[in-house]
Amino acid sequence: MKKSKIALRFISLALTFVLIFSVSGLSVLAVDESDYVAEFRIETDKSTVKKGEDVEVSVFLKADYYIFALSLIVIYNCQSFTLQNTSDVASSFLDFSGQLSENYLTNGNWRITDRLFVSKNSRPAYWSREETLEKYKAVCATWAANSNYSSYLTKLSEEEKIVSFTLKANEDIEDLSELIFISLDFLKTATNPQGGLFAGRSTSEEINPSNVVSTGQTIIYKGVDPTVNDEIEHTPGEVVTENLVLPDCKNTGSYDSVIYCTFCGDEISRETTVTDALGHKYDGVVTAPDCVNDGYTTYTCSVCGDSYTADTTAALGHTEGEAVEENRVAADCKNEGSYETVVYCTVCDEELSRETITVKALGHVPGRVEIIDATTEADGSKTTYCSVCDEIISVEVIGKIELSISPSEGKETVIDTENKVIYGLETGIDSLDNFVTTQGYALEYTYFNGSFGTGTRVDCVYNGEIKETYYVVIFGDLTGDGVVDIYDSSVVSALVNGDMEFDEDSVFNLASDLNNDTVSDIYDLAIINSVVNGETDLSQILK
Repeated sequence: MKKSKIALRFISLALTFVLIFSVSGLSVLAVDESDYVAEFRIETDKSTVKKGEDVEVSVFLKADYYIFALSLIVIYNCQSFTLQNTSDVASSFLDFSGQLSENYLTNGNWRITDRLFVSKNSRPAYWSREETLEKYKAVCATWAANSNYSSYLTKLSEEEKIVSFTLKANEDIEDLSELIFISLDFLKTATNPQGGLFAGRSTSEEINPSNVVSTGQTIIYKGVDPTVNDEIEHTPGEVVTENLVLPDCKNTGSYDSVIYCTFCGDEISRETTVTDALGHKYDGVVTAPDCVNDGYTTYTCSVCGDSYTADTTAALGHTEGEAVEENRVAADCKNEGSYETVVYCTVCDEELSRETITVKALGHVPGRVEIIDATTEADGSKTTYCSVCDEIISVEVIGKIELSISPSEGKETVIDTENKVIYGLETGIDSLDNFVTTQGYALEYTYFNGSFGTGTRVDCVYNGEIKETYYVVIFGDLTGDGVVDIYDSSVVSALVNGDMEFDEDSVFNLASDLNNDTVSDIYDLAIINSVVNGETDLSQILK
């Protein structure tokens, strides 16, 4: 079992896949005619069944190229059928046959429907909904090239049965064609890299990963996919008003009445309503003539302020009065003081002449200081004001905050920004204090097992917002309690014996690889047993 998992993990990294199209009842990945083709077909040993009867489901494949790896997902209606021969052995329900069963490493799984339907397809909104999960289940079979089985890859130039399994009918069924099928929604492509359906091609029959190619093959399912035209109807929400533009005197107004789907947020409908312009409302104000200015009447709209003048009368001319002193201004910190002697017209009080007398400025006196804190987005500042006039004397720029998390000085802490993990710590600690240094960040912890240890989530928070997230790895701690003990040794033993496995992207895979050879095996078990027995210390740094 362990060998199978290692081979499949290697293959999933080595292969990339192609795009899907659907034409009529035949689901096809269409590219140019020169490309290589793999054709899947499903056959049952009965066309109709009675409740309680078994149906043998067989999958056939024809491929005109060398197959390096193959992953098959078959969907069946779980309301109509129940999968037979399941047990704790993952592939016990499958009967592998043909050349592929002889020359390739095989495996199977019937317990991964939820994971496949939620993230391993191009239509997760359809496959992960409650109605779909209640109606369908999936079985998965895999074939991986392995030199322990054969020195060469296989090409199926003629159609050949590759695998079969048994279903029991839950009811009388007249037509099985749309109850057991392959959906190309699960095909692994550039836009659906998580897809679990693929037939990887090699350019030669030699078992060599460098010969695996990511383009040029066409996947065909010679059957009917009953879900291909299923669509999820929108759920209309309340009408909302958007883009409101009020009318004015000369311009029309408008607004949009919009309905959105409450499930996916898509816009369902939009209707634009236009409102009429209001028109001007003018009021007239008379301005009498003075010594220099003509008289006139100003007409102003009381709504928008638009105005114009009319009805002009001639200016009267000035009459000089006695000179007066005014506008005495005391000198301040930066401005000179002054006063003026002015002659006005005795009729209109218009200024006819003015002489200014200047007083020397006093200079600034430093007073209050105003500080604007820097943020991650903008510089801050320190501004000094004059205590007399409150004018700005000086402005000092405070550089903006650069957010960071880094190893503390003198520590061997490793912050892996690519894989988002932190290691190089110590066992028995309850935080990253003394191990990392942050600038601007506050660290918040979410414990995996109630203690600080492997799997602890570390959120780097600034102003209440999570900017970065890392996960703690303490090598040898496989229970998440921050220490290495007999319980962790038991976990490694279970991994080596194939009794358990972590998810592929779990940080516990890294924590269990104690000799940094990318696998958890008997050597790691020997290391952790030595640590638990007090015979050696376990380094928290990858060598």
